[in-house]
Amino acid sequence: MPEMSETRFAEIKAMKFTTGLNAFAGHFETDVEREHYVLAAQCWNAMQELIRDREHLVKAQADTAEELATWTGSLAT
Repeated sequence: MPEMSETRFAEIKAMKFTTGLNAFAGHFETDVEREHYVLAAQCWNAMQELIRDREHLVKAQADTAEELATWTGSLAT
């Protein structure tokens, strides 16, 4: 699977959480609405964690590649 493009990553990162329900009012028409809101919030939180994990992995990969290049003499210090 090819790496996600930076443009697509920026689009996903810029997304805002919304369900169309007014959770701040504390009122849901049904228990199903409340359950859907909770599930959507859990998915949103998981997506944010994955974005942070991806950013950390990309940085770690770049740092490791630079360190390896230094060790092998491919990169002058």
